[in-house]
Amino acid sequence: MSLFEEILEEIKEIETVEDLNETLSPFYDRALDDEAYYNALIETAKYLNRLGYRDFGIIVLETLYEINPIRNVGYQIALAYYQYQYYEQAYEWIEEVYPNKLTFKYAFLKARILDSLNDYNEARDLLIEIIKEFPTQAEPYIVLAKMYEKHGNVDRAEYYLKVAYDYFPKQIDQLAIRKDLVGFEINKEMMDIEKIEKLYENEELEKDDEDYYLLAVAYQKAKQFDTAIEMAQKSIQLNADNFNSHFLLMELYQDTNKASALKKEITWLAKSLPPFDATILRLVEVAINVDEVSIELINKLEDYYLLADDEADQYQIISVIVNYYLQQGDYAHALHQLRTLGDSFEDQSYLSYWYAKTFEALNNKEEADKNYQKAIEYLVNEDNLIVDYANFLINDNRYEEAQQLVKRFEDSIYSSEALKTLSKQIDNYLAE
Repeated sequence: MSLFEEILEEIKEIETVEDLNETLSPFYDRALDDEAYYNALIETAKYLNRLGYRDFGIIVLETLYEINPIRNVGYQIALAYYQYQYYEQAYEWIEEVYPNKLTFKYAFLKARILDSLNDYNEARDLLIEIIKEFPTQAEPYIVLAKMYEKHGNVDRAEYYLKVAYDYFPKQIDQLAIRKDLVGFEINKEMMDIEKIEKLYENEELEKDDEDYYLLAVAYQKAKQFDTAIEMAQKSIQLNADNFNSHFLLMELYQDTNKASALKKEITWLAKSLPPFDATILRLVEVAINVDEVSIELINKLEDYYLLADDEADQYQIISVIVNYYLQQGDYAHALHQLRTLGDSFEDQSYLSYWYAKTFEALNNKEEADKNYQKAIEYLVNEDNLIVDYANFLINDNRYEEAQQLVKRFEDSIYSSEALKTLSKQIDNYLAE
């Protein structure tokens, strides 16, 4: 059994710092004069850090540093604190052991610690210095690029990522960085589709479903819709559950008026979206436009309602659900849903339009009338509010009231061609 294995055997059942210190005390005593014990304890600390017991690992290293203040042990302590996200302590230790001469290992860790402490200027300047002194090390280019991106300097971020991508293909994750570079280009106001195509010319680098999704987004932005559809379909062939690609394909079918394919995509998404997924709202907007609101979509909306924080989103969900059941002729369930969901809505008076529509469907004229008037009082943002109330009044043979209503709102936020047409019809009727 090696000395390292012997130490591990001794500490395998420890639970507290006190236990650790007591168990390792004899080994620390030997480490004072025996380099083998010192090195075995260093390996023990590294092992503890790898297992996630960084607090134990740090204690071992700090004790060793007290025994013999070796620079590399101080570096390991700084690294452990950095990995533990104790950045202040990490900075204190890297400063404690920082060499006079610029050394890659120490300088690169210090730069990352400074970045974590939000000391952008010093971290940036140190990384630039590291790159000048050690130009063949790939990591500083990537860290500097991410730092520039985080602080909104996208051009510099793209520059340093492109250097890493072009010059250090074996040292980096080319596939991931290629995605980043494509993303930068897509987000430009003047996107260069040829630049993106060139990034994908390397046949040695495979394309995954996310790559095809990015290509689809790029071709959509370039208004090459047929190619965009092809790319989105390839993405889905590689990963049938890539929801981003499904949503993009839905948008592309909508843009190209492919009604049948669009309806199939809406149906798939309505059935496949996980419960409580916020993208259900995005799907609803498209489904309403093509009259493809299904019971699957309604059930998903009901699941998501209580998670929706935004009042506008809550109102949209209630509107879609109530309108669905009204169109299905299930007026009692529409009222039940309105009361149930509306109970947690902050301003229930704002739901008065849907109460009016529901009570009208239930032939409860008194409640319908009262709620139409309340909706007007609250200026509920429903384009058809005045038209619907006017038609309600007409159906109740209250033409004069309907005429007064439409004249009052003819030039308001509720103005529409439907309202103007209805106004003329009422005038003609009363003129007979």
